Amino acid sequence: MYHPAAFAKAVSGSFMRISVVVWSWFPAVGVLLGCTTPQGGAVDGQPEVRPGMPIHLELQLDRAVVEGGGIPTDLPPARVWDLSRGSSGWRALPTLVAGAKPAAVDHTGSAIRIFLDASNASPLPEQPDWYGGIYVDVDGWRFDDWSHAVVELRTDRSIDDFGIGFDLREMAGDGPNESWPTRSYINGPRLEAGTELQTVEVRFIGAGGQAPAGHQSLRQMSLEWSTDAPTTIEVVSVRLVPSAARFATAGGVGVQSVSNSAHDGFGPQRNTIFAHAPADLSFQITVPSSGRLDLGLGAFASAVRMGVEVVDRDEVTAVVPMEVVDTDAPWRQTSVDLSRWAGREVAIHLVSDRGPTGAYGVALWSAPTVTSVAPELADDAFPNVILYVIDGASAGQMSVYGYDRDTTPNLARIAAEGVVFERAHSNSTWTMPSTASFMTSLHHSVLGGLRDGSNPIPANVTTMAEHFHGAGFHTGVFTMNPNAAGLSGLVRGVDVVRDFGVRGKDMDPIEAVSSRILHEQFWQWREAYPGRYWAHFQTTDVHPPYHPPEPFAGRLVPPARSEELAGQMMGMRFPFMHESASVHEHWQGELARSGLDALEFYRTMRDVHDEAMLHQDHHLGLLVEELKRRGEWEDTVLIVASDHGHPAASYPRFGRGLLDPQPKAFEGALFGEFESHIPLIFVWPGVIKGGARVAEPVSMIDVLPSLLDLVGLRRPEVAQGSSFAPVLRGESGWQPGPVVFDEFRVVTGDELIGNLEVLDGRWGKSLEIRSVDLADKPERGRHPAPAGGRWTARDFEDVPRLLLYDVATDPRALVHVNDRHPDLVRSAERELLRIWRDHIELAKQFEAGADTALSPEQVRALQALGYIQ
Repeated sequence: MYHPAAFAKAVSGSFMRISVVVWSWFPAVGVLLGCTTPQGGAVDGQPEVRPGMPIHLELQLDRAVVEGGGIPTDLPPARVWDLSRGSSGWRALPTLVAGAKPAAVDHTGSAIRIFLDASNASPLPEQPDWYGGIYVDVDGWRFDDWSHAVVELRTDRSIDDFGIGFDLREMAGDGPNESWPTRSYINGPRLEAGTELQTVEVRFIGAGGQAPAGHQSLRQMSLEWSTDAPTTIEVVSVRLVPSAARFATAGGVGVQSVSNSAHDGFGPQRNTIFAHAPADLSFQITVPSSGRLDLGLGAFASAVRMGVEVVDRDEVTAVVPMEVVDTDAPWRQTSVDLSRWAGREVAIHLVSDRGPTGAYGVALWSAPTVTSVAPELADDAFPNVILYVIDGASAGQMSVYGYDRDTTPNLARIAAEGVVFERAHSNSTWTMPSTASFMTSLHHSVLGGLRDGSNPIPANVTTMAEHFHGAGFHTGVFTMNPNAAGLSGLVRGVDVVRDFGVRGKDMDPIEAVSSRILHEQFWQWREAYPGRYWAHFQTTDVHPPYHPPEPFAGRLVPPARSEELAGQMMGMRFPFMHESASVHEHWQGELARSGLDALEFYRTMRDVHDEAMLHQDHHLGLLVEELKRRGEWEDTVLIVASDHGHPAASYPRFGRGLLDPQPKAFEGALFGEFESHIPLIFVWPGVIKGGARVAEPVSMIDVLPSLLDLVGLRRPEVAQGSSFAPVLRGESGWQPGPVVFDEFRVVTGDELIGNLEVLDGRWGKSLEIRSVDLADKPERGRHPAPAGGRWTARDFEDVPRLLLYDVATDPRALVHVNDRHPDLVRSAERELLRIWRDHIELAKQFEAGADTALSPEQVRALQALGYIQ
């Protein structure tokens, strides 16, 4: 219940109280999350927690008593430039590329016009596009103060590369991307050609985010474009929306995933309750045995005073006294012992007031959670769950799967305690679509495909994290690949998200040692938040470029040769797919241009990859040893898997590169051995009988229904994967089905292009789907596989849209057999078109996802992993 004395003491009568009581217990959660009763059941309208299972206060905000927190009248205003009335200080963006001129800018008329033509083209082979923009001075602005920019413009050509930059460089540097005129850059959406004015939004990180180039104070802001043809852009207006707008929801109280610019070891984002100060949020809780409250305290806009009180009948206890929390400080992690109230119904008050200056501020309570830390656990307690995804790991490069080098000795020992799936596949060939699919058990086309460089999950699709968070688990994501988390909308239902690397002054490639760093952060999280958990690791140790540390570096490749290889990679151009027919063809051309021996280069790539796998395997072994030392191993489900085969398509593919003769550029499929044969191993000591190996095919889209089935949570109401939990339990009767592969991107509007494929016994069937067929040959005209995802490689006009492969004799999908089996080709096309119609029909059940903006730190992380240049 709300306690007037406690609130009056906290805020000193600084505002008129407005009480809002919402008693509904999230009526839609059980349906949308597909869980058993939320938080393990309810008694008298309160959540009942099983031993060790957390109570998430943010899930109870709808039934909390809220005092204050209304939207204040002193919110910061937007900044608007009306360019229909003149330049307003905007001028041509300079260029740092010798031989190229800034874009011409015309201030006359009802807009600023920017002309990109041959004079803007870069003479550098690694920058073939025409580039230009405009900028304005913004001396002394704080990046964190702004949420997003809204730009009104029109363009006579469609533009894929548009964004906002910050702070001009004084001169070109030698490092990657240092010929850009600005130090930081945030990608914007695709711009469509036309005479009509279009309004586009470019989102910044928002409150508490990482500032561009590691600093807060900004000097200039720019609008930048890159095209491959002459283009005229007209900009009518630019509006900057303050970050405060993200907290200006109805009532001024809500839940968001919030970053902190002075981030600590937990990573950049936490699931957070926010409220405009002053405010009091009261939660009615029956305290579990040995209960404790864990939360982080933070502030936005300006310093606020924050505290926590427990009200037991008429007794008020300030368990966290009111203290000033500054906006530039890290999360103030706090743990409160609630054991004195064990078994009692109390009110936990999260209270805040304005800070010493009295200025507008927002109080942030990150992941506020009540947990029982009693050592004894009920017999029916859920296990912990660790989904350990080794990004870009191929089963074919692991000794546990028969590779002739002993690259995974620790994983082999771990696998002996569980079940190994010998023919497991990713459903796509790179991180973004693959992770989205296995986190939802829905194929990529059903989720809406890739849009403007992001992979938004529809709002009414339930992710794996949401299933477990809704059932009461602590949830954490630990990765250095933003494609596996924030850029795919996979932060929903996650208490703590760490999805990019932060490099030191020497720019050490920490993505290569991600397993060690992410494990350290995982154990820090466990210390701060005890109780049952679901954790998703997605390490990048074996994701190219490869930089294994000592003592693993040098085991297969002399250190001097490894350094030489890194230099050779730096000297190669990134794939611009309008120039070449396929990613592999591009790298073959780069090797020839550099005068390098292709076979020697690819052999060295493979050897350095194997050193990286040894490093990854070592730290996975240490993680399991620590679980055993802490007594958690017997109560943990461990799943070791990968999101795709080796290596990521943005780098030379040493598997294909070592083939002799080389296959034709268009040959290949998502289901090819190189692209999608991955490890999949389930371990749960005492429940899953160890030592089994399953030969039947499965795929990553089956993991979510199988895992929920295994641990006793309700399976999703809509899932395209099937549960193989009976196999894990040693039961009979499970029948595998065909494996479906699916990878798509949006080209214009809602039109999709990509590959839909089926692997069924002996036959692999690959169909390219295009919304607009070629008028003269609708059955022909194919991109090299994969045609979905990021790539926009050239069309092979005479290649059949449907390719059939005999995977029994050609598991790498190198030579199609259409001519030998024309009847099977026709039936395969009918089959895949039927599946496609089913996918499109199923997609109608889900809302379109919002685009996810790239933050500067995410840009740098993707550059380090080779996804962008």
